[in-house]
Amino acid sequence: MNSSSVLFICGSVEPGRDGVGDYARRLAAGLQQRGVRVLLVATHEEDLRNVVEETQREGDSVIPTLRLPESLGATERERLLVRQIKDFQPDWVSLQYVPYSFAKNGVPWQFALTLRRLAGLASFEIMFHELWLRHRPVTDLKGRAIGAAQRLVTLQMIKMLQPLVIHTHIPINRDALIARGLAVSPLPLFANIGHVQDATASGTEKGPSTYRVAFFSRLESPPPVQSALQAIEKWCTQSSLRLEVALLGGGKARVTAAAETIQEAVPSAIVLPVGYLSAEGVSAWLATCDVALTPIPRHSLGKSGTVAAFLEHGLPVIAPINRVDQDPFFRTELNRLVMDTFDPMHTREAKSGFANGKIELENLERTTNRFMTDLSLTGSSVGDPERIPSNS
Repeated sequence: MNSSSVLFICGSVEPGRDGVGDYARRLAAGLQQRGVRVLLVATHEEDLRNVVEETQREGDSVIPTLRLPESLGATERERLLVRQIKDFQPDWVSLQYVPYSFAKNGVPWQFALTLRRLAGLASFEIMFHELWLRHRPVTDLKGRAIGAAQRLVTLQMIKMLQPLVIHTHIPINRDALIARGLAVSPLPLFANIGHVQDATASGTEKGPSTYRVAFFSRLESPPPVQSALQAIEKWCTQSSLRLEVALLGGGKARVTAAAETIQEAVPSAIVLPVGYLSAEGVSAWLATCDVALTPIPRHSLGKSGTVAAFLEHGLPVIAPINRVDQDPFFRTELNRLVMDTFDPMHTREAKSGFANGKIELENLERTTNRFMTDLSLTGSSVGDPERIPSNS
């Protein structure tokens, strides 16, 4: 049986610097391991000056990759994309869509015109990581105008490409598209940092009377986050526990600023400005934490690789910013792992569910299987995964 083939289109695939690119690479690796031919194409790489053909590694997989600079003219970008699709001859093109990935102003009308030339060259699947700006205050005239323009471009792009499959990570995006008469399938997000067994990192030791809160990647601490920390601090004081707050990921300046703000909000806490770590280091730290705290709005948690990493490591999540009355996950049992405010009883119940294996989390294998089913992909051991089709 001949293998199916998928060409992924992203804005950027710079490893570790673009969450959507990292997601696409991991999904491509999952498909490749099942015998599906894959090719990763980045159309708007900010830090490149020339077209780059390379291979990128994801675990044991080697993913052929084409990277086009953001500075490339629209006509040349279109020519290279058309040529690449004709050379690779994919069964499917998977568009990993985020408006700001394809235009700095968030309104990718020029790229939408480019995509029009690709229609009909293969079957299209669109993964909507983001749609358009919504729920802006009445006074935010600029945000509302950008959101309206984004919505127009997005809906016109769908009309042009006529995708056979539309995916999204979160219910709020699914509902917005369904309201416009589109068929949408959920494709849950897997963690960007997997649980590394026996991972070690210096400084992770924690005493039995310590309660450790994890921040990872998003280190902002607006008032609702500070209030949640203060509630944890109060409970720790009543329970004779020492509160520690671990700031994982981010550059030195950002970590230092976050540490100062958090220390001011919870003076009795020990703030640990850990900063940037390898994936194994992050896993080692998360394994020592008791609960996670995030400034990501609750309805968006299901599209956050950071939140998926918290859950992967058995951490219930406090998400105190709740702007929209919408569950973050498609599955009820995952929604129950999220709290608007700190609740020690809820936290203990969630931790018990993790420990007893009662909670089945999303992972790369589940997502890959769902993706293959939705696109009716077939696998095969035929093919050279390291070959990059020529675009000359």
